[in-house]
Amino acid sequence: MRLRSLTVTVPLFLLAACASAAPPGAGLPDRSSYGLFLAGQAALNDGESRQAAAYFDRAADVSAQPGLLAERAFTAAVLSGEIERAAAIAPVDESASEGAKRLGRLVRAVEALADGKGAESYTLLTEQEIGFPHRTAAALLTPWAAAAAGDQQAAIRRPDVPGDRLVQYFGMLGQAYQFERARRYDEAETDFKALTEGAEAAPMLVIAHGAFLERRGRRDDAVALYDRALANYPRDTALNEARARALARRSPPPPPTVRQGAAEAILTPAAAMLAARQSQFALAYVRLALRLDPDRVDAWMMVGDLMGAAGDLEAARAAYLRVKPGQPEYATAQSKLAWSYQGADDTERALEIAR
Repeated sequence: MRLRSLTVTVPLFLLAACASAAPPGAGLPDRSSYGLFLAGQAALNDGESRQAAAYFDRAADVSAQPGLLAERAFTAAVLSGEIERAAAIAPVDESASEGAKRLGRLVRAVEALADGKGAESYTLLTEQEIGFPHRTAAALLTPWAAAAAGDQQAAIRRPDVPGDRLVQYFGMLGQAYQFERARRYDEAETDFKALTEGAEAAPMLVIAHGAFLERRGRRDDAVALYDRALANYPRDTALNEARARALARRSPPPPPTVRQGAAEAILTPAAAMLAARQSQFALAYVRLALRLDPDRVDAWMMVGDLMGAAGDLEAARAAYLRVKPGQPEYATAQSKLAWSYQGADDTERALEIAR
């Protein structure tokens, strides 16, 4: 879907792109609030969300009714990845829309967690329920905020949202990690086994369980687990690499840090939103995940795909370039980078990358 088509149907969640080169506020004309609002809309349509946020900020300053414009500035900041700034301007007034306030609390909770303020993050997530459509993300994030706050009992409590299968499965994954962090290894293994006992368990769950077994010195069990999964997913690159690592008895990856675990937790609803074609919400969650774990390669791949689908090739290419040689996703990222140039009729550059 092209970016321009979203400006009418999703007025408070425009699918914006990565930051433009111009700094916020640079060269802003002195216009009426309506003129600045139109300039902000145009900037969003062109994928210049930092500039759009600056226009909306200026429009809110000179408008007699700044609420909607402030919400637009907040949205643009979230979608461009300026999470620290978005948290600072998150709507909290009673006049703000409920959807913007819910997203604002989620953004503020993520920023607090990224800033090492676990107790503040936990309070923002629990003092008042964050409802639809952000309930899943908030529920999965809450145990990690508790861990950051030093509340081990709250951290190991599995989140529960009735009828939400994402929370059911990935809340259990988070609980397994929290049990491992607490050195309650038997309970951690119980959760990992429950997640991977099916014949077609998702590769990411199998890899998480296998890495746990490797960390416990049970590499043969890990290889057997990987082999079982590879019978269903023989070409899965990550599974094959995990098996090769265990066979070679190389060091397994450590368990996720609090910030890494929180980033993984929020990527789960991002993937679900993407599958449901809710790309504006998916992008918001991916940006939040990257605030917590800026080196998360699969998140950068999602940004690239989202930006490419929106027609912002420059932002898509910048995201794919965050994947470095030696990382499992490197070949895929380079392939997508080459195709972006081929699609723009820059065959020479596409062939250079392909070679």
